[in-house]
Amino acid sequence: MIKALLRWFLQVPLRIILPLLPSGFIYALGKAGGHVHYRIARDFAEKVAAGFRNLAGEEEAYDFRRVALRCCQNHVMSELEVLLYGRMNSGNIERYVSLEGRSILDGALAAGRGVILLHAHFGNEHLLMPALGHRGYTVNQVGLHPDDAVNHLQDVMLRQPDDLTRSWFKLKEECEKKLPVTFIYLGKSLRPAVECLKRNEILAISLDGVDGNMITVPFLRKKAQFLPGPIRLAMATGAMIVPAFTVRKRNGTPRLVIEDPIEGTSSIEEAVMRFKSLLEEYMKRYPCHYAKLLAFDAPPFGSLQ
Repeated sequence: MIKALLRWFLQVPLRIILPLLPSGFIYALGKAGGHVHYRIARDFAEKVAAGFRNLAGEEEAYDFRRVALRCCQNHVMSELEVLLYGRMNSGNIERYVSLEGRSILDGALAAGRGVILLHAHFGNEHLLMPALGHRGYTVNQVGLHPDDAVNHLQDVMLRQPDDLTRSWFKLKEECEKKLPVTFIYLGKSLRPAVECLKRNEILAISLDGVDGNMITVPFLRKKAQFLPGPIRLAMATGAMIVPAFTVRKRNGTPRLVIEDPIEGTSSIEEAVMRFKSLLEEYMKRYPCHYAKLLAFDAPPFGSLQ
């Protein structure tokens, strides 16, 4: 009952009033909502804490319950940000998402072969789309069709999503249509992905996405699986591989960090390992941005935990 009321509040009254609120209040609300989520979703929080403890090791100086709490806060803030997509534009995007490493991205595009912006489901990875699109870059995002995303959620949660969850996905789909991005859906032809690289555009792909063909690599104390497809596409087209991560500042506002290109690799496995090493370092610094994936049977950890 409580969860249903919270979802209703998120989708009906909050949808209307949230874009009218100052950003500082929005993130304070997100942190408070994260506390509530942590208290209600105890099973989820315990799985996150236990999963990260197993991944990092007992000897590491982490407060694992605090990691789970901040993970819940990050999740709620990310959900609230969906309702702000229509408010973002080229004139105010700096207030919503700051950008670090822009010169790196510009240098990669200067090569003229397109850029594969390699990311993970880290923090609110969706914010890279408005962060770059509203700054004048042409962005294409590879991902699941919204209908397939609901089915994937069912597989991950091992239960049928309720009507409110489905309606929230529909609302997110409506909000995402306001983003300055072209979506390329998995399961369809990947020709648009090749074509956009030929036009020297940005193609954003998550390396920890959903696919049957995965590469298993060591990750901290466990193992993880990543997609070889984006690396293979880069090698076939000559596109530059540029890693990107979305992290939150102390006040909750996000920043998109562009890392140096992954170059000089002789194999798909070596390139995957380079990105994986970067992701490990971000995981150590911001575990609450990624630990939620340890609670589900989903990539990159899934049954490999």
